[in-house]
Amino acid sequence: MKRFLLAMIAAATVVACSTEQPTTLENTEWKLVELRGENSPAFAAEPDTFFFTLNEENGLTGVGACNRFFGNYRIGGLDTLMLSPMGMTQMACPNIELEDEFVKMLYEVNTYSIEGNRLVLFNEGEKVAEMEAVAEQK
Repeated sequence: MKRFLLAMIAAATVVACSTEQPTTLENTEWKLVELRGENSPAFAAEPDTFFFTLNEENGLTGVGACNRFFGNYRIGGLDTLMLSPMGMTQMACPNIELEDEFVKMLYEVNTYSIEGNRLVLFNEGEKVAEMEAVAEQK
């Protein structure tokens, strides 16, 4: 009886996990967790830093270490992602070098993949960053 009960619980867990909706590229806040193979404590220090969101109207908004940026993007076949030149505020703040590297990386991105709640960004097949879904925008 115990084995049957454990098997039923395991089956229910598998079914519950498999019905989760996949995270979508658009309308999700993506928070930086790894940049060029490095994980900096600055990425997690402030919740409202080092993130971006793509909306359904091809608009991009985000924040680096302290500066806000905005622009447009284009999604194509085979998981291609191209960002247009962006506008950005110009405040001085701690971790500005990381912010510069973050924005530079965004311009280099040409493909992506979504694995669970993680967005992996690539440049010519080489992983340049990993982002984590924080919240879906309504």
